[in-house]
Amino acid sequence: FIDYAGSTVVHLTGGMLALMGAIVIGPRIGKFVGKKKMARSFFGHSIPLSVIGAWLLVFGWFGCNIGSSTAADPQTINVELSWVSVTTAMAMAGGLFGAALTSRGHVLTSMVGLLAGAVAICSGAALMSPFFAFLTGDIAGTITTFTVGFLENVLKVDDALACFPVHGACGIWGALATGLFGAKALGGHPIYGLETADWLNQIGVQAIGILAIIVFVAIAGFALFWVLNKFNLLRVLKDAELYGLDISMHKTYAYPEDMIEEAF
Repeated sequence: FIDYAGSTVVHLTGGMLALMGAIVIGPRIGKFVGKKKMARSFFGHSIPLSVIGAWLLVFGWFGCNIGSSTAADPQTINVELSWVSVTTAMAMAGGLFGAALTSRGHVLTSMVGLLAGAVAICSGAALMSPFFAFLTGDIAGTITTFTVGFLENVLKVDDALACFPVHGACGIWGALATGLFGAKALGGHPIYGLETADWLNQIGVQAIGILAIIVFVAIAGFALFWVLNKFNLLRVLKDAELYGLDISMHKTYAYPEDMIEEAF
């Protein structure tokens, strides 16, 4: 099982935990309306801050992926560091492109796609060519867009920050893409040892690893959240949710317009 920088052991684990938490806690008040429980859009507080946050994550991601090469062969480590940097950048670009294309240029969705590409490449960052890294990211960006809609409109799950679409679904895809697109030799150096001819067997191994993580995390996560929810330790009170967590938890307003409304 190959997971170079954590598409599954880090991101799929977190994505599954987020999904279990969202299922147990339930949707935000007013998220689903009417007899058919149609999903309403809850807009973020600041698109510029969201964009800045996404790009801060991008810079940090290079450190995460490159840092995973600390156990590399000293004779090939320079090649590996360079290669991982390139494939990480290409996957992010692919994710941004895929999400922007499927959402028709929606800014926040495009930023989500950027992170989706970063998640997907973690598993095979040292194994893919730049072209396949871009393709992996591109597909990840598309997967994220459609998974968000599937969770809301079909499963009626309120995943407020798209944690499962980005980290869960794209973590799965990234691990499978490693078996599909990985190659043994990169830049003339045998870096990780995946034979191209064994891609089908490798996909099977990747699938078994993915399934093991999903089952373990889903059971453990659901049980944990269920117990916490029984003791009312997960969700704020209804009045606090309706009034806003800025004032109910932090005793202050985050935005001037809230204070103006309160005054009148």
